[in-house]
Parts: sequence; C-alpha cells; structure tokens
Amino acid sequence: LSFAAIVVVVGGMTLLAWGAAPAQVGAALVVAVSIGGYTLFDSHAAREYERFTYVFASQATTAAMSTVAGLSMGRGRDLLAIPRATWYRMTAAAVMTITAYGLVLVAVRHAPVGYVAALRESSVLIAVVVGSRLLGEGRAHIRAAAATLILGGLVLLVLALQGASTGVSETPVVVMATPAPVDETDVRKVASKAGYGEI
Repeated sequence: LSFAAIVVVVGGMTLLAWGAAPAQVGAALVVAVSIGGYTLFDSHAAREYERFTYVFASQATTAAMSTVAGLSMGRGRDLLAIPRATWYRMTAAAVMTITAYGLVLVAVRHAPVGYVAALRESSVLIAVVVGSRLLGEGRAHIRAAAATLILGGLVLLVLALQGASTGVSETPVVVMATPAPVDETDVRKVASKAGYGEI
C-alpha cells in the first residue's frame, strides 16, 4: 500500500508539471532533491541529538547566514529597516516556520524518513491553491486533478503507516513461569516420610 501511495503522489506531481518548460521542471527537480537531502540530514540529527537544541541551532545558523549574505550584497540598511516596518509579519512567519520545522523533526523520530519526505511535499497543494486563486495561474482543471491525486496518495500513505504500526507481530512470545515459594516445613515432612531423616 505504501508503494502504491508513493506512485500516486509521483503521478500527481508529474501531472502538475505537465506542459511546463524544461527549465521550470529542472528547477523543481533541484528543489525536490534538496528537500529530500535535508530531510535525510534532519532525520539523522533529530534521532542523534535533542530536537529542541537542533531546532534552535539550525534556525540560528540560517539567520546568521542570511545576515551575512545581506551584508555582503550591501543591503545592511534593508536588514535594519524591514524588521521595523513589518515586525508583526516576520514574527508570525518565524513562529509558523519554527513550529512546522519542529513537527517535522518529531515526525522523523517516530516514522520512516520516506513517509515524512512524501508528506512534506504536501506543501505543493498549498502552492496550487495560492497559484490558482491569488496569482491567476491557468490550467485550473489540470492543477485540481493533480492536487486531488497528491492528496489521495498522501491519505494512502498515512493509512499504510497506521496499518504498519498496528500490525500484530508474528514473533512467538515465550513466557517464563516463576516458581512458587516453597515452605521449609513441608520439605522436612516430605523428607521424613521418604526415610531421609532430618534435613
């Protein structure tokens, strides 16, 4: 079932990219490979280190690199002006980003990486809705069909994961019986009747 789910998700994404320019498909594939790569990295780190520490370290590193990149491009004033003008938007975005990232790290600690990586691609559904409703992108019917396939594949993936987690193990269970305590008086009586004398 899990393999079928992944096939359905891939089919939906293929339909979503149908008719796009080669450069656009190439850029999307680069992004997909990048997501898969850092999902593997995140899963390893989340299982080896304390997740809250890793979330803080990764976000702090991202902020530091973004600051260095902005300064190197001569946009130091923008780095100071933008937070003052849109601090509420940036705060909301930061909270949602850290929360979503933390949930991914929790997921990879309790589920196979392949399932989490596929579910992470559910952001494609949000992009389809935003692109169609707010940006006026065409091919609405094809995009809707592709989004339906992706959503159906993700549902199948969740069902497969639940079925795997609730399956009954076929490994036999050996129960070791604990002997009951023996009264010393009873042992002496049995020994006396058997002719062994005093013990």
